[in-house]
Amino acid sequence: MQVVILIQACWSNTVAMCTVIPTHLFLVSYTWRLPNGYSNHTLVVILLKESSDMVRNFDLDGNFFDEGSHYIAVSTGVTIISYTLSKRKNYFLSSASNSPIGCYIYGEHQTTSYATPLHFKFNFPKYVSTSTTNTGHWCTPSSTIAGDNTDNDCDGYIDEEIDNQKDDDNDTKIDEDIAASTDTGCLPGWFGTKCDKLCHCNNSQCLMNGNCKENVTCLPGFFGLQCQYKDVIMSAEVNRQEMKFRHFVKCFNNFTVKDPLNIIFPSSERISSIQIEAVSKDDLLDLQLYFLQIPNISCFVGPCLNRRDIYVDRNTLIVMCNISSNICMVSISFKGLPKPRRLCAVYVNAGRNVAPGSQVTMSSYYNDTFGRVSRGSLSVDGESLSCSTSAVNDSNPVWKMSFLNAMRIDEILINFGDTSPEETFILKFYDDKGNTINKWTGRAGKMVSVIIRNRFAVFSIEAVLSQGVLSICEVETYGECAPPTYGPDCSDICSISCPDMICTYEGYCRTCHDGTGGPYCFEGCIDWCGDYQEMTNATTTAVISNWSYIPYHYHSGFGLENFWYYFMVSLVLLTVVCLSAVDLKKTHLIRKERGDKVEQETPVQKQENVTSDETIVRRQSMDVSVKSENAKSHETIVQRYSVDVTVKSGNVTQSVTTVSSKTESIIE
Repeated sequence: MQVVILIQACWSNTVAMCTVIPTHLFLVSYTWRLPNGYSNHTLVVILLKESSDMVRNFDLDGNFFDEGSHYIAVSTGVTIISYTLSKRKNYFLSSASNSPIGCYIYGEHQTTSYATPLHFKFNFPKYVSTSTTNTGHWCTPSSTIAGDNTDNDCDGYIDEEIDNQKDDDNDTKIDEDIAASTDTGCLPGWFGTKCDKLCHCNNSQCLMNGNCKENVTCLPGFFGLQCQYKDVIMSAEVNRQEMKFRHFVKCFNNFTVKDPLNIIFPSSERISSIQIEAVSKDDLLDLQLYFLQIPNISCFVGPCLNRRDIYVDRNTLIVMCNISSNICMVSISFKGLPKPRRLCAVYVNAGRNVAPGSQVTMSSYYNDTFGRVSRGSLSVDGESLSCSTSAVNDSNPVWKMSFLNAMRIDEILINFGDTSPEETFILKFYDDKGNTINKWTGRAGKMVSVIIRNRFAVFSIEAVLSQGVLSICEVETYGECAPPTYGPDCSDICSISCPDMICTYEGYCRTCHDGTGGPYCFEGCIDWCGDYQEMTNATTTAVISNWSYIPYHYHSGFGLENFWYYFMVSLVLLTVVCLSAVDLKKTHLIRKERGDKVEQETPVQKQENVTSDETIVRRQSMDVSVKSENAKSHETIVQRYSVDVTVKSGNVTQSVTTVSSKTESIIE
């Protein structure tokens, strides 16, 4: 069965033709995001059987379709449903019966329309401009009302400004097209101190700190702190669908496991870790991971190398493997005597995309006949349906992405748009001084993956095309803050117990020294680790799922925002040490002067009439009272001293009277 979709835009009378997808390529689930600059989006779902209760066959974002949906039943054994989508957000659709379904979306704009099958790459121009001089015949500028879903400045964007008296879209205009207010204080779908991070909570329900609102889960395909980790198990084929169950209550459901759990990816994947949630810690004991081969795809085969287990709470285990190659299949089993295990969920972590919100520039920008100009930011907005495109006459187009902080990159995924697959491009990596630290040359295919084995601190990445038009629809850059930093803004310092101070987004050490363990390598550590742990309030009981968090900046290390506090404390300590040293030096000089004065006023007399040469050496520290004999006055002189004294025994007719007050002086 083949389906053809033909759409005609009501404003521009343009026709959008859609690619026809063979039914054997239908999937069980789909994830997508509506493109910006278009309206009146419609979802078309095709089920390869007749269904009398169509509404129960599909799960859209955790709910069945609304009753207002329009249904069409085809007598040849195919059921079709059309559904209007109005919110610009991430969507997740799955077949409740696990039957393959086909999905298409279409929409329209003032001058164009589009139609595309989901899960397949589709490129169409998404334009912005800094002038409306040539666009009067298709768009009339209008006064803005927050969240009016109207292109008020006729630049191809809808609701692109925050009501903050700033030029958020860099078009020299202020608050000309205001978006609806959000809890994050950013544009819808974004959060962060610089509004540079994508919200991956359902219906974009993020708080200011990026966590999901109460009773809200991460979007399918994301998990972890602030839902920033990519969960690739959602697109994989599994032998137990319960592994994919997600709920805002941890372990809301559980399932019993007796046989190995198998996860097969549609294409090879690079992963960072695997997280397993169980009813109790006993259900996680003796867990084994093994990576297997699938036909016609080259991938890693073998056990988890340099395995590191992190128990972050009573029933959550994170397994990290040091594997630099892609994997195709994961098998989870338990060694020893087989016994039922009660598990709740499995997550396969492909890393955190640090590209969204980065600064992107291009050597030139495509300009259409209406005066609308492409933007570099379209390649890092989280939408693969929008592309950054260079000018047609640019013979050596360059695309460059810069980070606010040094990043440690694992993998780069580049979704090229209309760029010819025969074109050669070069990826260059730069440090903070603009020096080239590495480069890579390849072909501009539809999707290019570059895995970085020698992970180094990167400040910017540049893509240079040999010739032709450079079109990049989306760049996904997976990595973490360069050591010793971590956190959303790379403003926190990893625990000093982490080797090379390398840690994850939450602050967990990537590796531990021999004999230590736990999230921060404190378990089994020497005494000072315990003192450091108590001092920094770092604990090993943090919960990393998106239902409960100990704030990340309390985990370990100290914040860069406290730099001046530590600096002033160090300065005070240094001052005290310096003053003490000066005081000791003064005391030393005073004692020296007094000793010299005493020696000048009281000359030492030699001992006479010694009848024996026997010498007795003693260390004395006492009050000595010596009476001067043969003196007209019986005045007594008393001095305190601690010196080596040499006394010759015998009949003394005239005694020694004076000893110097300097310490460690030797009188022979």
